[in-house]
Amino acid sequence: MLRLLIADSEVGLSQTLQKELNKDFQIFVCHNGIHVLDTICATDPDILLINLSLPGLDGLMLLDAMHAL
Repeated sequence: MLRLLIADSEVGLSQTLQKELNKDFQIFVCHNGIHVLDTICATDPDILLINLSLPGLDGLMLLDAMHAL
């Protein structure tokens, strides 16, 4: 089963996506950029869905930090 990490500060949207996609994916949800980095290291997701305006680290800073890993 593919692992999907949803990084979005809107809880309602994240919950809706999780509900609709949980049959096909193992889903992890984060609501701030700093937590996303920790979750990436812990879960090694196959797919990452990032909102560009996250608190802590925005989507672009997050991509730069992931590249550095």
